[in-house]
Amino acid sequence: MKPAGPCPKCGFFNCPGGELCPAWEDPNRWDADDTIEDPVTHPAHYMLDGMEVKDVIWAAGYGYGFFAGAAIKYILRAHKKGQQRQDLQKALECVQELLRHAQD
Repeated sequence: MKPAGPCPKCGFFNCPGGELCPAWEDPNRWDADDTIEDPVTHPAHYMLDGMEVKDVIWAAGYGYGFFAGAAIKYILRAHKKGQQRQDLQKALECVQELLRHAQD
């Protein structure tokens, strides 16, 4: 059974932990208070009273459609905004979010 609170490494409430944790690949991106300030994986403006907006989206039942649509959006606009790498990283984060919730 997963803990009720957020993951101690990434701060996400629905983190599967281990190698699927978004913080697994680059442990050096932590700041002093163990939270990620990253525009791709953990933008500060996506927190609402200590809850990740993505957790609210999943809880409301819209997770799959939202994250699949967002991934498509980021891919299609990546070459138009001048931040191609960041938009592609955001698309990948959306796909990883889908993988974390995949029920095989």
